[in-house]
Amino acid sequence: MVKVGDRVLKGEKIADVTNGLGVPVHAPTSGFIESIAQLPVPHPSGMTDWCITLRPDGENQWVELQPVADYRSLERNQVLDMIRDAGIAGLGGAGFPTDIKLRPPRDRKVATLILNGAECEPISPLMT
Repeated sequence: MVKVGDRVLKGEKIADVTNGLGVPVHAPTSGFIESIAQLPVPHPSGMTDWCITLRPDGENQWVELQPVADYRSLERNQVLDMIRDAGIAGLGGAGFPTDIKLRPPRDRKVATLILNGAECEPISPLMT
């Protein structure tokens, strides 16, 4: 979604999923796209993957936010699409997309949703 040299804003979508499971990636701050390359990722296997290097500009300028005043007025799939587009995923072993976790079979309705804001399995690039 971006190319080398682009200026991006904090929260701007910079990569999306084209196949398989996953969620979009958003810029953590404003700055310039310095490179898009295969690099080692923080995984015990030492594997590589496509990585976007963002050089911060020090401004931390946000993309224009579009909050929803009343999510209850939206259709279920609209809310789930918003969760996916926000890039919300679990940080357990697989990084499973949260919108999929919230799509149980129609005969198994969710009565209560508990959101835990604490990470269960912190990961460090130093793990081998």
